[in-house]
Amino acid sequence: MVQKLCQKGHLQAKLHGNQFENSMFHDFSEILASKRKSRSEVLDEKSLADILEKAKPLETYQYQALLQYLNYNGQTWKGFNELPPPTDCTRILPPLGVMLHQVNLDEQKYSCQISHEANSAIAFYNPYMAGSQITGFIEAIWQIPLHYIMQTFLFVHVHQDISRAESDLAPFLAHSRLAVKIVDVRASNTFFIIELQHIIIHLTMCR
Repeated sequence: MVQKLCQKGHLQAKLHGNQFENSMFHDFSEILASKRKSRSEVLDEKSLADILEKAKPLETYQYQALLQYLNYNGQTWKGFNELPPPTDCTRILPPLGVMLHQVNLDEQKYSCQISHEANSAIAFYNPYMAGSQITGFIEAIWQIPLHYIMQTFLFVHVHQDISRAESDLAPFLAHSRLAVKIVDVRASNTFFIIELQHIIIHLTMCR
């Protein structure tokens, strides 16, 4: 059973990372990636107004981090309170959004830690370093209207590393093919903003 779960996780990681030499599998993983990046239909003025009327403000640190994330990815966004005031042609990041308790992806539920701790623990790709994988738990899930399209962003706190002495006691060290890493369930001070296409898989949690 454990071997099958590890094989499934290994295959999912390769598919999501597009780590295949075979062109057929490479094309298939591209299809999966495009499905994960799919976005909602374009909102009309009334729908957008209705959403913003019920929306909640992001925390200041969340707003600034999201602004940095979007601009890092080649987009040009300005803060709503920046001086001098943005011009009409400037894209302004709205300070409001819809907070979700969970999202569904690949028939799996991913939740905020406060809603369901086990479903919040994930492995994900570092959006700032291609191929780098990190683990953490989902602190918040926000949907933000950008260009009249609702886009989903997850705020993920990285797990703390355990000590070398503790990691040396792990029973998986002799089985490198399992690609298992043990981390502390406590959060570090580092967090990332990711999108759905960055999620790899749920983690197994033990206390």
